[in-house]
Amino acid sequence: MISIEERLAAAAAHRSEGRFDSALMLYQLVLDVNPRHRHALKAIAGIFADQGRSAEALEAISAAVALAPDDVDALALLARCAERSGEPERAVAAIDQIVLLDPNGVSTARLRSERAAALGDPAASERILVEALRQEPQNTELISALSRLYFAGGMVEDALSLAERATALAPEDASCHALLASQLLALGDHRGALHRYERALLLAPADIAVLIDLVECHASCGELSEARRLAARAIAIRPDLLVAWRAHVRVEILRGEGEAALKRFSEVARAHPNRIDALICLADCYRLSGAHTVCLKLLAPLADRVSPVEALLVDGLRRESSLALGDFKAAAATLANLDAFVESLASDVANLPIAVSIPPTTSSIDIVPLLRLAHLAKVGRPVEWTGSELFSDIAALVPGMSFRPVAAGTPAPPGISLPALIGLADISPEMLGATVPYLEPPEQQRAIWRAALAEFPRPLVALAWNAGRPGLLLDDLRPILGEFSGTFISVVWDEGRHQLSAFPHVIDAGAHMAGMADVAAAIAECDFVLAPDCVPLHLAGAMGVRGLALTQPNAVWYWFAKDDRSVWYPSIEVAQTRCVGPWAVSRDEVIADIRRCLDDLASPGVGIPVDTETVDEEVA
Repeated sequence: MISIEERLAAAAAHRSEGRFDSALMLYQLVLDVNPRHRHALKAIAGIFADQGRSAEALEAISAAVALAPDDVDALALLARCAERSGEPERAVAAIDQIVLLDPNGVSTARLRSERAAALGDPAASERILVEALRQEPQNTELISALSRLYFAGGMVEDALSLAERATALAPEDASCHALLASQLLALGDHRGALHRYERALLLAPADIAVLIDLVECHASCGELSEARRLAARAIAIRPDLLVAWRAHVRVEILRGEGEAALKRFSEVARAHPNRIDALICLADCYRLSGAHTVCLKLLAPLADRVSPVEALLVDGLRRESSLALGDFKAAAATLANLDAFVESLASDVANLPIAVSIPPTTSSIDIVPLLRLAHLAKVGRPVEWTGSELFSDIAALVPGMSFRPVAAGTPAPPGISLPALIGLADISPEMLGATVPYLEPPEQQRAIWRAALAEFPRPLVALAWNAGRPGLLLDDLRPILGEFSGTFISVVWDEGRHQLSAFPHVIDAGAHMAGMADVAAAIAECDFVLAPDCVPLHLAGAMGVRGLALTQPNAVWYWFAKDDRSVWYPSIEVAQTRCVGPWAVSRDEVIADIRRCLDDLASPGVGIPVDTETVDEEVA
């Protein structure tokens, strides 16, 4: 007969190799012989926790703690499972017990810090970790915990520095590399994150979370074949893991095979043991494909059946899809306690500006559409923006905007979130149209670019594209680049400029741009803008410059169009492909729209702004 020790050893080996179903079966065989075997119970709880099965994990770890109430590791797992299961009292009790058993331990400090942060006291959370690090300055668990705290609080530079320090101290620790990768990914550095995730996977090949994050990185870098291979591997290892299916569906959507992938995942979701989580994940996948109506339909029955944590996720998905469909009232309705918040602000006799905090992970693309919201109609109060100094360049282009930059190493000040801002602004298509233009480049820069572009034949078309796949590349526009009687002006200033080498007739204005003021000024002196979703296109829309946005059905909410014209940017026409897929193929669906716009521009007297000041000077 196989001994308990042999079963435990075999189960541990299966678990380390990622064969969790086999490991669970072997641990259960141990419990069949000895139902009170605490090591088997603790291992089962750990696997369930890693799989997101919080209720089952809590049941198993509670049994293990009952058998060994002085097991600090078991108590730590109990605290985490209780917190995730919505039982904060049990979590606090477990932490208190850990403090009594091991007041100076690493687990104690980390859990006390996490609890303080959960209670909304980041200063206390930081103090606990800093004090613990004074005793163990090279403890990577504590360093990583402090890095996560700083990142959540907007202290991005400090967080990255600590994460890099952890990887330097423990180069063979996969969790350290994964932490740094996750922060780089959140900041949009997909290449940097890819390198770190690959290293983490080499060190921990059974870590399914790292594998899935690696899929997302490859997909974001346009490496869809590798992303597809890894996603298939993740599903093979964990066919019940919803996040693995989400990663797989996203890759297939980008490949243009989203319909088949969604059909396959729908069958999996219907049979999934966690029906609610499966429906939420399926709705999110439809949102990724641009099927926002289907997303909302799937979420509708869940309103009263979800936990508080799930409710936040559901509301976020409903808000995104409602905005993408132009239903601003439905989007505002997803904000919990909005009416009470409005009432409290309206009754504040001080009438001070409302602080809006821009998260450090927010991109310039996502913030430009909202910068018009200088006054919140529902409460009659102005807005004061706070955020990273990186946003100062764009903020300076909005006349009268109040922007308070947050210096590096300083926690983000309190302020309402961007979704709350949308709810308080009382947005409507009429209001959005009335606010444009709201961005204005300095006249000095405009004069410089006006003179620089004067020698080129009009009309001048500002041209932009994406730096890499899965975005639209300059080569995708090749069919129209040689047919135009005017001049194409490149306003790309980042690494995407290298794509110009094959198109010498496109003027490289980006080479002479020192900041956003130059980008905006050059665009303002052009007659038209042609681009996919990118900063230059947003700047054009915010200035009221005519343009054509090249989008796909999964375009972000701010490209909602009515009668083929952007609601957020009325000067921008929107050309959308029928399906999501590689631009190299789908570009043919928008070429006719591009040619029509270019032909209109080239027609005598059509679309060419007249510089009356220059004309007056010439007449004089």
